[in-house]
Amino acid sequence: VSQSRYCNASTHVRGKEVLKNVYVTFLARTTPVALRTALPEQAKNDGFLSRCMVVYQPHTDRIFPEPLVVDAAPTMPELRERLAWICENTYGEWTLSAEARMWYTKWYYTFKQQLGLDGAYMDVRSRMDVTVLKVAMLIAWQRYDRARGNEISEQDIIDAEYIIRETLS
Repeated sequence: VSQSRYCNASTHVRGKEVLKNVYVTFLARTTPVALRTALPEQAKNDGFLSRCMVVYQPHTDRIFPEPLVVDAAPTMPELRERLAWICENTYGEWTLSAEARMWYTKWYYTFKQQLGLDGAYMDVRSRMDVTVLKVAMLIAWQRYDRARGNEISEQDIIDAEYIIRETLS
């Protein structure tokens, strides 16, 4: 699993520029109807939405007047340390272990076969295979263990597939 670290961009004033280490996170609160009407047809058809993970919940189960501090959650200094570790230690290309590659390959072919049979969810799930790899990489990162190198384990892939499958359901 690797992510391009460079992106070409054009500006009116400066012309072409190379952007380094570009990562995009998009978090929005809207309704499904508003999302459908707000996005132009091109964004729906050119693969943009297939590269997004859209999560929708019609209502909330949370009822509390102030944000809660979760027991055993990292403190702000611990969170800063963990995020700094990730920034300093997780760069470069990540690969699947031999066991992870075998599991993922078997799962991939089954997934693609089922995807063709399930027209209703094809758009939503068409990039699930890529999302599984990305989430597996995040799972590997959160171990904070450089001794293992840049390798994603079989359990990372299994856990990622479970998380994505349950999220989509």
